[in-house]
Amino acid sequence: MAQRKIRIMAVSTSELGATLRDWRERLDPGDFGVAVSSGRKAHGLRRQEVAQLSGVSVDYLIQLEQGRAKTPSPQVLTALSQALRLSNVERIHLFFLAGQSPQDSARRHQAVPDSLRRMVRQLPGNPAAIYDPSWSPIIWNSMWATIFGDPNERPERERNKVWRYFTGLPTRVLRSPEEERLFEKRIISDLRSSFGQYPDDEQLGQLIIDLLAASPRFCELWKAREVAPYDEEHKTIEHPELGLLQLHCDIVRHEGLRVVVFTAPPGSTSAKALIAAQRLALDQHPLSASEAGRPAHRAQ
Repeated sequence: MAQRKIRIMAVSTSELGATLRDWRERLDPGDFGVAVSSGRKAHGLRRQEVAQLSGVSVDYLIQLEQGRAKTPSPQVLTALSQALRLSNVERIHLFFLAGQSPQDSARRHQAVPDSLRRMVRQLPGNPAAIYDPSWSPIIWNSMWATIFGDPNERPERERNKVWRYFTGLPTRVLRSPEEERLFEKRIISDLRSSFGQYPDDEQLGQLIIDLLAASPRFCELWKAREVAPYDEEHKTIEHPELGLLQLHCDIVRHEGLRVVVFTAPPGSTSAKALIAAQRLALDQHPLSASEAGRPAHRAQ
């Protein structure tokens, strides 16, 4: 346990400083009225320029970026957020990295509220599931198992959405190269946001360590340090019995949980296929755990 904790800390110890540096270097000096000479070698804004914009001293910025100062005040974080022109999601992420979140940084496995359990159970015509912040499924309905395959038939790690994608495990989702690039960016930005909120979560940290070792593509995109929610996607599903399905995926968040629901336009071929899939769900999964009076299907 202690060795694993050290390895996780190796991923996160300098995260605040590295993120500030990357966000500073991505900025265009021209957007801030800074004249750029032909001999300028610095990428983005210099520390001196950020100090001028934020009112934070250059020395303290250096300490932050080098990881020697790790607990800046909310006032400093707010000033840096404004100077670096961070989005609201990025500003929240910065506060999390600096330990200014009121949340428990090790708390990831929230209890699923009864209201969300009921919602998943009472959507018989739509694939629905609830994921934790690392994108491992916690609860899903029978339609989900019918359309995507039953997660209970897979080892625990192979149920994780990010692990499955970046290690090349089989999937029924078809994406064009452009759709793949967009999905990769969205899911990693979302995972990095989770890591900022729960930096002491050992399972989440171990997943990231394993992904960095297993996937060069994940490693490349993780280094970009982008944070943004993954909240929707249009998906083409290749089902062995129903054929191609064109579905819209909507993702709603509740205290770190991701509630994922798939729908099809009314009257469409895919909507008719989902109606047919309900009969398959009854045949293949005649009594779900939730319908039997127990909690809905659980992955953990």
